Amino acid sequence: AATTFEDSVAALLAASPDSGAEALLSIDIGIANNKWPGWNAEPVPVPPQVLAPYFSSEDPAISGAACRIMAAMMNSLPTAAILHDFRPFIALGLHHENISLRKLSLSQLARCCESVDLVIELTHSAFFKEVAAALGDEDTGVGMQAQQLFRLIARSPEGRNALLMAQNFAALRDVCARSVPRLRVLELLVDLACADASLLANPEVAAMLRQAGSVQDVLEAVNGIALLATLAAVPHGLHFLRVAGVLAEFFGVLAGPRDGIEAMLVPGLYQFLGRVASCEIVDFVDLQNEFQFLTAIRDDVTAHDPTIRNPAISATAALGSSSSGVLLLSTVGLPVVEAIAAQAQHAAQADLQVDCTRALAAILAGPGDTESIYHAVDHGILPKMLALARTPFPDSHLAGLAFLQAVAGTAWGRPILARYPGFLEYLLDRRTELAHAEKVAKFELVKRMLLPPRSALHDNDVILLQSFVRDGPFYVGSEAAVAVDLETVN
Repeated sequence: AATTFEDSVAALLAASPDSGAEALLSIDIGIANNKWPGWNAEPVPVPPQVLAPYFSSEDPAISGAACRIMAAMMNSLPTAAILHDFRPFIALGLHHENISLRKLSLSQLARCCESVDLVIELTHSAFFKEVAAALGDEDTGVGMQAQQLFRLIARSPEGRNALLMAQNFAALRDVCARSVPRLRVLELLVDLACADASLLANPEVAAMLRQAGSVQDVLEAVNGIALLATLAAVPHGLHFLRVAGVLAEFFGVLAGPRDGIEAMLVPGLYQFLGRVASCEIVDFVDLQNEFQFLTAIRDDVTAHDPTIRNPAISATAALGSSSSGVLLLSTVGLPVVEAIAAQAQHAAQADLQVDCTRALAAILAGPGDTESIYHAVDHGILPKMLALARTPFPDSHLAGLAFLQAVAGTAWGRPILARYPGFLEYLLDRRTELAHAEKVAKFELVKRMLLPPRSALHDNDVILLQSFVRDGPFYVGSEAAVAVDLETVN
Protein backbone atom coordinates (compact mmCIF):
# COMPACT_ATOMS: atom_id res chain seq x y z
CA ALA A 1 0.00 0.00 0.00
CA ALA A 2 1.20 3.50 -0.79
CA THR A 3 2.37 5.38 2.28
CA THR A 4 3.69 8.64 0.84
CA PHE A 5 2.47 11.08 -1.79
CA GLU A 6 5.22 9.95 -4.18
CA ASP A 7 4.22 6.30 -3.60
CA SER A 8 0.58 7.15 -4.40
CA VAL A 9 1.58 8.85 -7.65
CA ALA A 10 3.76 5.87 -8.61
CA ALA A 11 0.92 3.47 -7.78
CA LEU A 12 -1.54 5.42 -9.92
CA LEU A 13 0.84 5.51 -12.86
CA ALA A 14 1.36 1.77 -12.63
CA ALA A 15 -2.30 0.87 -12.13
CA SER A 16 -4.94 0.16 -14.74
CA PRO A 17 -8.02 2.42 -14.84
CA ASP A 18 -9.94 -0.30 -13.03
CA SER A 19 -7.50 -0.60 -10.14
CA GLY A 20 -6.14 2.90 -9.55
CA ALA A 21 -9.01 4.38 -7.55
CA GLU A 22 -7.31 3.86 -4.18
CA ALA A 23 -4.12 5.60 -5.30
CA LEU A 24 -6.18 8.38 -6.91
CA LEU A 25 -8.06 9.08 -3.68
CA SER A 26 -4.82 8.99 -1.72
CA ILE A 27 -3.32 11.67 -3.99
CA ASP A 28 -6.48 13.77 -3.62
CA ILE A 29 -6.25 13.54 0.18
CA GLY A 30 -2.56 14.45 0.05
CA ILE A 31 -3.32 17.57 -2.00
CA ALA A 32 -6.16 18.55 0.33
CA ASN A 33 -3.83 18.19 3.32
CA ASN A 34 -1.00 20.13 1.64
CA LYS A 35 1.19 17.03 1.58
CA TRP A 36 2.29 16.96 -2.06
CA PRO A 37 5.91 17.92 -2.78
CA GLY A 38 4.88 20.68 -5.18
CA TRP A 39 5.59 21.20 -8.87
CA ASN A 40 5.97 24.26 -11.04
CA ALA A 41 7.13 22.90 -14.35
CA GLU A 42 6.40 20.15 -16.79
CA PRO A 43 6.09 17.31 -16.91
CA VAL A 44 3.38 17.19 -14.27
CA PRO A 45 3.55 14.11 -12.05
CA VAL A 46 0.24 12.69 -13.34
CA PRO A 47 -0.27 13.24 -17.08
CA PRO A 48 -3.83 14.14 -18.18
CA GLN A 49 -4.12 10.94 -20.19
CA VAL A 50 -3.64 8.91 -16.99
CA LEU A 51 -6.50 10.81 -15.31
CA ALA A 52 -8.77 10.74 -18.37
CA PRO A 53 -10.55 7.43 -17.55
CA TYR A 54 -11.37 8.61 -14.05
CA PHE A 55 -13.06 11.83 -15.24
CA SER A 56 -15.93 9.71 -16.55
CA SER A 57 -16.35 7.56 -13.43
CA GLU A 58 -19.94 7.11 -12.27
CA ASP A 59 -18.63 7.41 -8.72
CA PRO A 60 -18.63 11.17 -7.95
CA ALA A 61 -15.86 10.67 -5.39
CA ILE A 62 -13.57 9.27 -8.10
CA SER A 63 -14.44 11.78 -10.84
CA GLY A 64 -14.24 14.66 -8.35
CA ALA A 65 -10.82 13.53 -7.11
CA ALA A 66 -9.52 13.34 -10.68
CA CYS A 67 -10.71 16.88 -11.40
CA ARG A 68 -9.18 18.26 -8.22
CA ILE A 69 -5.83 16.61 -8.94
CA MET A 70 -5.84 18.04 -12.46
CA ALA A 71 -6.73 21.49 -11.11
CA ALA A 72 -3.93 21.40 -8.54
CA MET A 73 -1.36 20.47 -11.17
CA MET A 74 -2.49 23.06 -13.72
CA ASN A 75 -2.73 25.84 -11.13
CA SER A 76 0.93 25.23 -10.35
CA LEU A 77 2.00 25.84 -13.93
CA PRO A 78 2.59 29.16 -15.70
CA THR A 79 -0.36 30.32 -17.78
CA ALA A 80 1.52 30.01 -21.07
CA ALA A 81 1.88 26.28 -20.47
CA ILE A 82 -1.90 25.94 -20.16
CA LEU A 83 -2.59 27.31 -23.62
CA HIS A 84 0.47 25.86 -25.33
CA ASP A 85 0.98 22.43 -23.80
CA PHE A 86 -2.45 21.41 -22.52
CA ARG A 87 -4.56 22.10 -25.60
CA PRO A 88 -5.75 18.47 -25.90
CA PHE A 89 -6.89 18.44 -22.28
CA ILE A 90 -8.68 21.82 -22.58
CA ALA A 91 -10.41 20.63 -25.77
CA LEU A 92 -11.46 17.42 -24.01
CA GLY A 93 -12.69 19.28 -20.94
CA LEU A 94 -14.83 21.81 -22.80
CA HIS A 95 -16.97 18.99 -24.24
CA HIS A 96 -16.76 16.48 -21.40
CA GLU A 97 -19.86 15.08 -19.70
CA ASN A 98 -18.28 15.87 -16.33
CA ILE A 99 -19.52 19.34 -15.35
CA SER A 100 -16.55 19.92 -13.03
CA LEU A 101 -14.18 19.23 -15.90
CA ARG A 102 -15.97 21.71 -18.16
CA LYS A 103 -15.67 24.33 -15.42
CA LEU A 104 -12.00 23.46 -14.90
CA SER A 105 -11.20 23.98 -18.57
CA LEU A 106 -12.93 27.37 -18.57
CA SER A 107 -11.19 28.45 -15.37
CA GLN A 108 -7.79 27.55 -16.84
CA LEU A 109 -8.55 29.57 -19.98
CA ALA A 110 -9.55 32.44 -17.69
CA ARG A 111 -6.05 32.34 -16.20
CA CYS A 112 -4.69 33.07 -19.67
CA CYS A 113 -6.46 36.43 -19.59
CA GLU A 114 -3.74 37.70 -17.24
CA SER A 115 -1.61 38.27 -20.35
CA VAL A 116 -2.71 40.40 -23.32
CA ASP A 117 -0.58 38.25 -25.62
CA LEU A 118 -2.35 35.11 -24.44
CA VAL A 119 -5.74 36.83 -24.81
CA ILE A 120 -4.95 37.57 -28.45
CA GLU A 121 -3.80 33.99 -28.94
CA LEU A 122 -6.93 32.64 -27.28
CA THR A 123 -9.30 34.77 -29.36
CA HIS A 124 -7.56 33.61 -32.56
CA SER A 125 -7.77 29.94 -31.62
CA ALA A 126 -10.46 27.33 -32.07
CA PHE A 127 -11.16 27.62 -28.35
CA PHE A 128 -13.08 30.88 -28.88
CA LYS A 129 -15.90 29.13 -30.70
CA GLU A 130 -15.95 26.37 -28.09
CA VAL A 131 -16.25 28.90 -25.25
CA ALA A 132 -19.04 30.68 -27.14
CA ALA A 133 -20.88 27.36 -27.36
CA ALA A 134 -20.42 26.93 -23.59
CA LEU A 135 -22.63 30.03 -23.08
CA GLY A 136 -25.55 27.75 -23.85
CA ASP A 137 -24.43 24.94 -21.55
CA GLU A 138 -27.29 23.16 -19.82
CA ASP A 139 -25.52 23.74 -16.52
CA THR A 140 -26.03 27.33 -15.37
CA GLY A 141 -22.65 27.43 -13.63
CA VAL A 142 -20.80 26.48 -16.80
CA GLY A 143 -22.70 29.06 -18.85
CA MET A 144 -21.98 31.82 -16.34
CA GLN A 145 -18.32 30.84 -16.18
CA ALA A 146 -18.08 31.09 -19.98
CA GLN A 147 -19.71 34.51 -19.77
CA GLN A 148 -17.19 35.60 -17.14
CA LEU A 149 -14.34 34.39 -19.36
CA PHE A 150 -15.56 36.72 -22.13
CA ARG A 151 -15.68 39.58 -19.63
CA LEU A 152 -12.04 38.89 -18.74
CA ILE A 153 -11.11 38.83 -22.41
CA ALA A 154 -12.80 42.20 -22.91
CA ARG A 155 -10.97 43.94 -20.06
CA SER A 156 -8.27 45.13 -22.45
CA PRO A 157 -8.84 47.13 -25.67
CA GLU A 158 -7.07 44.37 -27.59
CA GLY A 159 -9.44 41.79 -26.14
CA ARG A 160 -12.53 43.87 -26.96
CA ASN A 161 -11.34 44.37 -30.52
CA ALA A 162 -10.71 40.67 -30.91
CA LEU A 163 -14.14 39.90 -29.48
CA LEU A 164 -15.77 41.95 -32.23
CA MET A 165 -13.76 40.43 -35.08
CA ALA A 166 -16.13 39.13 -37.74
CA GLN A 167 -15.52 35.42 -37.15
CA ASN A 168 -15.60 35.79 -33.35
CA PHE A 169 -18.79 37.85 -33.26
CA ALA A 170 -20.32 35.36 -35.67
CA ALA A 171 -19.59 32.63 -33.11
CA LEU A 172 -21.41 34.65 -30.45
CA ARG A 173 -24.31 35.32 -32.79
CA ASP A 174 -24.58 31.64 -33.70
CA VAL A 175 -25.26 30.61 -30.10
CA CYS A 176 -28.15 33.11 -29.89
CA ALA A 177 -30.58 30.75 -31.57
CA ARG A 178 -31.69 29.70 -28.08
CA SER A 179 -32.98 32.11 -25.45
CA VAL A 180 -30.62 31.23 -22.57
CA PRO A 181 -27.31 31.81 -24.39
CA ARG A 182 -28.88 34.81 -26.15
CA LEU A 183 -29.58 36.41 -22.77
CA ARG A 184 -26.01 35.72 -21.64
CA VAL A 185 -24.62 37.30 -24.80
CA LEU A 186 -26.85 40.34 -24.28
CA GLU A 187 -25.70 40.65 -20.65
CA LEU A 188 -22.11 40.56 -21.88
CA LEU A 189 -22.72 43.18 -24.57
CA VAL A 190 -24.53 45.50 -22.17
CA ASP A 191 -21.68 45.25 -19.67
CA LEU A 192 -19.13 46.02 -22.36
CA ALA A 193 -21.17 48.84 -23.89
CA CYS A 194 -21.62 50.51 -20.50
CA ALA A 195 -17.86 50.59 -20.09
CA ASP A 196 -16.94 51.45 -23.68
CA ALA A 197 -19.19 53.70 -25.78
CA SER A 198 -17.36 52.76 -28.98
CA LEU A 199 -18.99 49.33 -28.94
CA LEU A 200 -22.34 50.93 -29.72
CA ALA A 201 -20.91 52.10 -33.05
CA ASN A 202 -20.58 48.45 -34.10
CA PRO A 203 -23.63 47.74 -36.31
CA GLU A 204 -24.05 44.14 -35.14
CA VAL A 205 -23.81 45.05 -31.46
CA ALA A 206 -26.28 47.89 -31.98
CA ALA A 207 -28.71 45.63 -33.81
CA MET A 208 -28.69 42.99 -31.06
CA LEU A 209 -29.24 45.60 -28.34
CA ARG A 210 -32.06 47.32 -30.24
CA GLN A 211 -33.94 44.05 -30.48
CA ALA A 212 -33.41 43.00 -26.85
CA GLY A 213 -36.84 44.13 -25.63
CA SER A 214 -38.77 43.33 -28.80
CA VAL A 215 -38.70 39.53 -28.94
CA GLN A 216 -41.94 37.57 -28.88
CA ASP A 217 -41.14 35.49 -25.79
CA VAL A 218 -42.49 37.41 -22.80
CA LEU A 219 -39.92 36.28 -20.23
CA GLU A 220 -37.04 36.93 -22.61
CA ALA A 221 -38.43 40.35 -23.51
CA VAL A 222 -38.76 41.26 -19.83
CA ASN A 223 -35.13 40.23 -19.21
CA GLY A 224 -34.05 42.23 -22.27
CA ILE A 225 -35.86 45.34 -21.03
CA ALA A 226 -34.13 45.00 -17.65
CA LEU A 227 -30.74 44.80 -19.38
CA LEU A 228 -31.46 47.89 -21.46
CA ALA A 229 -32.35 49.73 -18.25
CA THR A 230 -28.76 49.10 -17.14
CA LEU A 231 -27.50 50.51 -20.43
CA ALA A 232 -29.74 53.57 -20.02
CA ALA A 233 -28.01 54.37 -16.72
CA VAL A 234 -24.93 55.72 -18.55
CA PRO A 235 -25.12 58.87 -20.73
CA HIS A 236 -23.93 57.27 -23.97
CA GLY A 237 -26.24 54.31 -23.38
CA LEU A 238 -29.28 56.55 -22.94
CA HIS A 239 -28.31 58.53 -26.03
CA PHE A 240 -28.03 55.31 -28.03
CA LEU A 241 -31.45 54.07 -26.88
CA ARG A 242 -33.01 57.39 -27.74
CA VAL A 243 -31.45 57.67 -31.22
CA ALA A 244 -32.22 54.01 -31.92
CA GLY A 245 -35.91 54.65 -31.15
CA VAL A 246 -36.01 52.29 -28.17
CA LEU A 247 -37.23 54.97 -25.73
CA ALA A 248 -40.02 55.99 -28.08
CA GLU A 249 -40.98 52.33 -28.60
CA PHE A 250 -41.07 51.51 -24.88
CA PHE A 251 -42.87 54.65 -23.81
CA GLY A 252 -45.29 54.25 -26.70
CA VAL A 253 -46.34 50.91 -25.24
CA LEU A 254 -46.98 52.56 -21.88
CA ALA A 255 -49.09 55.23 -23.53
CA GLY A 256 -51.24 52.48 -25.08
CA PRO A 257 -53.35 50.97 -26.44
CA ARG A 258 -51.93 47.64 -25.30
CA ASP A 259 -52.82 44.10 -26.20
CA GLY A 260 -51.18 40.70 -26.30
CA ILE A 261 -47.50 40.66 -25.39
CA GLU A 262 -47.38 44.44 -24.97
CA ALA A 263 -49.79 44.28 -22.04
CA MET A 264 -47.59 41.71 -20.32
CA LEU A 265 -44.52 43.92 -20.75
CA VAL A 266 -46.01 46.92 -18.96
CA PRO A 267 -44.66 46.10 -15.44
CA GLY A 268 -41.15 45.65 -16.84
CA LEU A 269 -41.41 48.86 -18.83
CA TYR A 270 -42.36 50.80 -15.71
CA GLN A 271 -39.34 49.31 -13.96
CA PHE A 272 -37.28 50.47 -16.96
CA LEU A 273 -38.73 53.96 -16.54
CA GLY A 274 -37.97 53.90 -12.83
CA ARG A 275 -34.38 52.88 -13.49
CA VAL A 276 -33.97 55.62 -16.09
CA ALA A 277 -35.65 58.14 -13.82
CA SER A 278 -33.23 57.36 -10.98
CA CYS A 279 -30.21 58.29 -13.10
CA GLU A 280 -28.80 61.65 -12.14
CA ILE A 281 -27.35 62.09 -15.62
CA VAL A 282 -30.75 62.14 -17.32
CA ASP A 283 -32.05 65.53 -18.45
CA PHE A 284 -35.79 64.96 -18.55
CA VAL A 285 -36.42 68.43 -19.92
CA ASP A 286 -34.46 67.35 -22.97
CA LEU A 287 -36.61 64.21 -23.16
CA GLN A 288 -40.00 65.91 -22.92
CA ASN A 289 -41.18 64.58 -26.27
CA GLU A 290 -40.58 60.99 -25.19
CA PHE A 291 -42.18 61.60 -21.80
CA GLN A 292 -45.45 63.03 -23.09
CA PHE A 293 -46.89 59.59 -22.36
CA LEU A 294 -47.02 60.59 -18.67
CA THR A 295 -50.34 62.26 -19.39
CA ALA A 296 -51.68 58.87 -20.46
CA ILE A 297 -50.70 56.74 -17.45
CA ARG A 298 -53.03 58.22 -14.85
CA ASP A 299 -55.20 55.13 -15.17
CA ASP A 300 -52.22 52.90 -14.38
CA VAL A 301 -51.46 54.49 -11.01
CA THR A 302 -55.10 53.92 -10.06
CA ALA A 303 -55.40 50.45 -11.61
CA HIS A 304 -56.86 47.57 -9.61
CA ASP A 305 -54.05 45.25 -10.77
CA PRO A 306 -51.11 45.79 -8.35
CA THR A 307 -48.63 44.39 -10.91
CA ILE A 308 -49.44 47.44 -13.07
CA ARG A 309 -50.24 49.99 -10.36
CA ASN A 310 -47.26 49.52 -8.06
CA PRO A 311 -44.51 49.83 -10.73
CA ALA A 312 -46.32 52.86 -12.19
CA ILE A 313 -46.38 54.56 -8.79
CA SER A 314 -42.72 53.69 -8.10
CA ALA A 315 -41.59 54.94 -11.52
CA THR A 316 -43.42 58.24 -11.06
CA ALA A 317 -41.81 58.67 -7.63
CA ALA A 318 -38.39 57.94 -9.12
CA LEU A 319 -38.81 60.90 -11.45
CA GLY A 320 -38.76 63.11 -8.37
CA SER A 321 -35.12 62.23 -7.68
CA SER A 322 -33.78 64.81 -10.17
CA SER A 323 -34.54 68.49 -10.72
CA SER A 324 -35.43 67.91 -14.37
CA GLY A 325 -37.73 65.06 -13.32
CA VAL A 326 -39.46 67.32 -10.81
CA LEU A 327 -39.94 69.91 -13.54
CA LEU A 328 -41.48 67.25 -15.76
CA LEU A 329 -43.85 66.13 -12.99
CA SER A 330 -44.91 69.71 -12.32
CA THR A 331 -45.99 70.07 -15.97
CA VAL A 332 -47.02 67.14 -18.16
CA GLY A 333 -46.83 64.67 -15.27
CA LEU A 334 -49.00 66.64 -12.84
CA PRO A 335 -52.21 64.62 -13.46
CA VAL A 336 -50.34 61.47 -12.44
CA VAL A 337 -49.06 63.07 -9.22
CA GLU A 338 -52.57 64.31 -8.43
CA ALA A 339 -53.91 60.76 -8.83
CA ILE A 340 -51.22 59.45 -6.47
CA ALA A 341 -52.00 62.17 -3.92
CA ALA A 342 -55.72 61.38 -4.07
CA GLN A 343 -55.01 57.75 -3.22
CA ALA A 344 -52.67 58.79 -0.42
CA GLN A 345 -55.62 60.58 1.14
CA HIS A 346 -58.59 58.41 0.29
CA ALA A 347 -57.47 54.85 -0.60
CA ALA A 348 -59.36 52.18 1.32
CA GLN A 349 -56.46 49.74 1.10
CA ALA A 350 -53.83 50.48 3.73
CA ASP A 351 -50.92 49.20 1.62
CA LEU A 352 -51.99 51.35 -1.35
CA GLN A 353 -52.31 54.41 0.87
CA VAL A 354 -48.82 53.77 2.29
CA ASP A 355 -47.26 53.30 -1.16
CA CYS A 356 -48.85 56.47 -2.52
CA THR A 357 -47.91 58.49 0.56
CA ARG A 358 -44.28 57.40 0.32
CA ALA A 359 -44.24 58.11 -3.42
CA LEU A 360 -45.64 61.60 -2.84
CA ALA A 361 -43.07 62.17 -0.09
CA ALA A 362 -40.26 61.12 -2.45
CA ILE A 363 -41.48 63.58 -5.09
CA LEU A 364 -41.81 66.49 -2.64
CA ALA A 365 -38.37 65.73 -1.19
CA GLY A 366 -36.75 65.90 -4.61
CA PRO A 367 -34.46 68.69 -5.83
CA GLY A 368 -35.87 71.70 -7.59
CA ASP A 369 -39.12 73.58 -7.10
CA THR A 370 -41.60 71.15 -5.56
CA GLU A 371 -43.79 73.86 -4.04
CA SER A 372 -46.05 74.06 -7.10
CA ILE A 373 -46.60 70.30 -6.93
CA TYR A 374 -47.60 70.55 -3.25
CA HIS A 375 -50.12 73.30 -3.88
CA ALA A 376 -51.52 71.40 -6.87
CA VAL A 377 -52.30 68.36 -4.71
CA ASP A 378 -53.20 70.24 -1.52
CA HIS A 379 -56.88 69.48 -1.25
CA GLY A 380 -56.89 69.12 2.51
CA ILE A 381 -53.91 66.79 2.41
CA LEU A 382 -52.10 68.00 5.54
CA PRO A 383 -54.83 66.93 8.02
CA LYS A 384 -54.85 63.49 6.40
CA MET A 385 -51.09 63.14 6.68
CA LEU A 386 -51.09 64.22 10.32
CA ALA A 387 -53.79 61.68 11.04
CA LEU A 388 -51.68 59.04 9.28
CA ALA A 389 -48.66 60.03 11.39
CA ARG A 390 -50.67 59.35 14.53
CA THR A 391 -52.08 55.97 13.55
CA PRO A 392 -50.96 52.96 15.65
CA PHE A 393 -50.12 50.95 12.52
CA PRO A 394 -46.33 51.17 11.95
CA ASP A 395 -46.26 51.26 8.13
CA SER A 396 -48.93 53.95 7.94
CA HIS A 397 -47.37 55.88 10.81
CA LEU A 398 -43.94 55.95 9.17
CA ALA A 399 -45.42 56.87 5.78
CA GLY A 400 -47.16 59.87 7.35
CA LEU A 401 -43.92 60.94 9.02
CA ALA A 402 -42.07 60.55 5.70
CA PHE A 403 -44.52 62.99 4.08
CA LEU A 404 -44.10 65.49 6.92
CA GLN A 405 -40.31 65.14 6.70
CA ALA A 406 -40.43 65.88 2.97
CA VAL A 407 -42.43 69.07 3.52
CA ALA A 408 -40.33 70.12 6.53
CA GLY A 409 -37.18 69.71 4.47
CA THR A 410 -38.14 72.63 2.23
CA ALA A 411 -37.99 76.37 2.92
CA TRP A 412 -41.56 76.79 1.63
CA GLY A 413 -42.91 73.84 3.61
CA ARG A 414 -41.79 74.69 7.13
CA PRO A 415 -44.03 77.77 7.43
CA ILE A 416 -47.01 75.73 6.22
CA LEU A 417 -46.43 73.15 8.95
CA ALA A 418 -45.60 75.69 11.65
CA ARG A 419 -48.84 77.59 11.04
CA TYR A 420 -51.04 74.51 11.01
CA PRO A 421 -53.12 74.31 14.24
CA GLY A 422 -51.89 71.57 16.54
CA PHE A 423 -48.80 70.63 14.53
CA LEU A 424 -46.20 71.95 16.98
CA GLU A 425 -48.04 70.31 19.87
CA TYR A 426 -47.96 67.01 17.97
CA LEU A 427 -44.29 67.54 17.21
CA LEU A 428 -43.36 67.93 20.89
CA ASP A 429 -45.51 65.05 22.12
CA ARG A 430 -43.23 62.04 22.46
CA ARG A 431 -46.13 59.77 23.40
CA THR A 432 -47.35 59.57 19.81
CA GLU A 433 -44.38 57.37 18.77
CA LEU A 434 -43.81 53.99 20.39
CA ALA A 435 -41.55 51.99 18.07
CA HIS A 436 -37.84 52.65 17.58
CA ALA A 437 -38.20 53.57 13.89
CA GLU A 438 -41.06 55.95 14.67
CA LYS A 439 -39.03 57.77 17.33
CA VAL A 440 -36.11 58.18 14.93
CA ALA A 441 -38.41 59.50 12.20
CA LYS A 442 -40.06 61.99 14.59
CA PHE A 443 -36.62 63.17 15.73
CA GLU A 444 -35.57 63.75 12.11
CA LEU A 445 -38.78 65.70 11.52
CA VAL A 446 -38.05 67.99 14.48
CA LYS A 447 -34.50 68.60 13.25
CA ARG A 448 -35.82 69.60 9.84
CA MET A 449 -38.24 72.07 11.39
CA LEU A 450 -35.24 73.82 12.93
CA LEU A 451 -33.51 74.37 9.61
CA PRO A 452 -33.20 78.03 8.60
CA PRO A 453 -35.10 80.14 7.91
CA ARG A 454 -37.18 79.88 11.09
CA SER A 455 -39.31 82.94 10.50
CA ALA A 456 -42.54 81.03 11.03
CA LEU A 457 -41.48 79.79 14.48
CA HIS A 458 -41.81 81.85 17.65
CA ASP A 459 -38.74 82.09 19.86
CA ASN A 460 -40.35 79.89 22.50
CA ASP A 461 -41.14 77.24 19.87
CA VAL A 462 -37.50 77.22 18.78
CA ILE A 463 -36.37 76.72 22.39
CA LEU A 464 -38.76 73.79 22.87
CA LEU A 465 -37.73 72.12 19.62
CA GLN A 466 -34.05 72.59 20.41
CA SER A 467 -34.62 71.00 23.81
CA PHE A 468 -36.33 68.06 22.05
CA VAL A 469 -33.30 67.58 19.82
CA ARG A 470 -30.87 67.97 22.70
CA ASP A 471 -32.61 65.20 24.65
CA GLY A 472 -32.35 62.82 21.68
CA PRO A 473 -34.93 60.61 19.97
CA PHE A 474 -35.42 58.17 22.86
CA TYR A 475 -35.86 60.52 25.81
CA VAL A 476 -38.22 58.99 28.38
CA GLY A 477 -37.88 61.37 31.34
CA SER A 478 -40.69 63.33 32.90
CA GLU A 479 -42.22 65.82 30.52
CA ALA A 480 -45.10 68.19 30.54
CA ALA A 481 -48.31 66.84 29.08
CA VAL A 482 -49.08 68.27 25.70
CA ALA A 483 -52.71 68.65 24.89
CA VAL A 484 -53.40 67.61 21.35
CA ASP A 485 -56.89 68.03 19.96
CA LEU A 486 -57.45 64.96 17.83
CA GLU A 487 -60.26 66.70 16.02
CA THR A 488 -57.76 69.07 14.38
CA VAL A 489 -56.24 66.23 12.37
CA ASN A 490 -59.40 64.36 11.46
